[in-house]
Amino acid sequence: MLIGMTATLTKDLLEQFEKIMGVQFSARTWTETARRNIAQKLVFSHLTLTPLMHVIETHRAESLKRKVAIFTNHASRLKNLHTGARKKLRRGEHAVEIEGKTGGLAKPYRLACFCEREGSNRFKHTNGVVLLGTSSASTGMDSPDVGAAAREGPPPHIVEWLQEMGRIRAQGDSHYPYEYTIAMSCAMWAKLVVRIHGKHEDDGEE
Repeated sequence: MLIGMTATLTKDLLEQFEKIMGVQFSARTWTETARRNIAQKLVFSHLTLTPLMHVIETHRAESLKRKVAIFTNHASRLKNLHTGARKKLRRGEHAVEIEGKTGGLAKPYRLACFCEREGSNRFKHTNGVVLLGTSSASTGMDSPDVGAAAREGPPPHIVEWLQEMGRIRAQGDSHYPYEYTIAMSCAMWAKLVVRIHGKHEDDGEE
């Protein structure tokens, strides 16, 4: 028996997979995947920390109080993100970190703390309302309370972009300001442009 389950498995991709592999899925179940009311933002700042902390401040406001997931391409940046996040959270609210090296029981525990419904008090010592992580943090995350996701720098792959935006659980409230924000510095943008054009030159393309 073969079971395929992923947030990025579209119907077109599934049909191509079946044709190439010669397998057939006997049953298909598609949930509502529309993300019509999620605003996508690209924000430039000399400090990428500033717009990311603004996302936390906005969605942890008393009138909203939704959870926030923030991603980065570099594990070395998690310490600075954690320091900034602590300043935006109330007493009793915590930011949890997950990276590729987070092993043992630490990763499932931190994910469970973040995914638990707010106010349940299941985890006495950790009230995870903000998740800070590399792309490995997105795996296994399923929280109905995430109102926003953000990242520092461009996603490394379009699949990562879809996965991270998919962490936002738009619960049918069209008035809630759901958002997915990418924060970039001018230097980061310049390096990205140079890298893209440099690759074309290496390939002999114009």
